Amino acid sequence: MKKSIILILFVVACQQNPNSATVDMTMDKTSVATSGEDVNILKGIINSYLEADWQAYRSYFSEEAVVVHNAWWDDESQQVSIDEMIEFHKDARERLWKSVKTNEPIFEVVKTEDGSKYGHVWLQFDATDIENNNYKPFFYASYPIVDGKVIMEWASYDSAGLPQ
Repeated sequence: MKKSIILILFVVACQQNPNSATVDMTMDKTSVATSGEDVNILKGIINSYLEADWQAYRSYFSEEAVVVHNAWWDDESQQVSIDEMIEFHKDARERLWKSVKTNEPIFEVVKTEDGSKYGHVWLQFDATDIENNNYKPFFYASYPIVDGKVIMEWASYDSAGLPQ
């Protein structure tokens, strides 16, 4: 008897009209990409940084792009322009670092329901300073992308022990 009731419920369930369901059947408009044009922007940022190609590095950012490192993204007292950050990078690379490499980074771009895009990068640097000391800080960054340009670099990493 139990088997008959279960079979009848199963048959009835299979014959339900999906158009009469009360569940919202619309497609989710969010996505996560690990390849494509927007991911290539992130890869370009990292590669041009490693190669110290500051012109290429700058080309991935909007004119008014800002950078925030090791602070909350909206802390305006911690924001610097991308051009100021490039000058900092140039100085540090010339004055402090003999070599800078990374492990195999992880890249993703998340598209939210409203169409906003946020790129994310996780990596570990492998850097040697001019005195042959080796550093391997973990690095995470988020990059809002608007019209094919990054408008902010929001990064977090352990700067303890890094040369100044």
